Amino acid sequence: MLTAMMIAFFFLALASYLSAISLASVILKETVGREAISEIVFGPLARLGPVVLVTIMMPWLIAVIGRVEEALGTVITMFILVMLPSTILAFLFSSLLLMLVASLRLWRQVLPALLAFTPPAALSIFFTFRAVNYIMGIAPSAYPYILMIFTIIMTLNGCLKPEKKAWI
Repeated sequence: MLTAMMIAFFFLALASYLSAISLASVILKETVGREAISEIVFGPLARLGPVVLVTIMMPWLIAVIGRVEEALGTVITMFILVMLPSTILAFLFSSLLLMLVASLRLWRQVLPALLAFTPPAALSIFFTFRAVNYIMGIAPSAYPYILMIFTIIMTLNGCLKPEKKAWI
């Protein structure tokens, strides 16, 4: 079911995203500063990383505690078919949205980073959609809707800042 070609597409999509983030951070370091870099570039990684870990760990722990070894393969397959494309697209879209919002305030400083981010990000989107296109051939008809819902939720999660509340 899971072929090496599909895994390679996901790997290339992640590598393209990391190169886009690297290029943007190098350019933003010269123009904007460290605080903007941590918000624009590394914010989505910090916000979506725990979501991915919980998504992997909870079903895996249930499979281990329940001593259902065949469920482990199902967990890995579920992650690769649903969460991995959603996560890659959410990383891309949330980083792009944060850069666009920052460019509204700091147009001249963020524009070079946005231009450097866009080509590798487009390549990452291409590789992700190639893998999703392959999955759609073997998945149920509701797969695109599930993928769309997960991507939207994760993109919003990658864009939103946690609110700091004072403890009273």
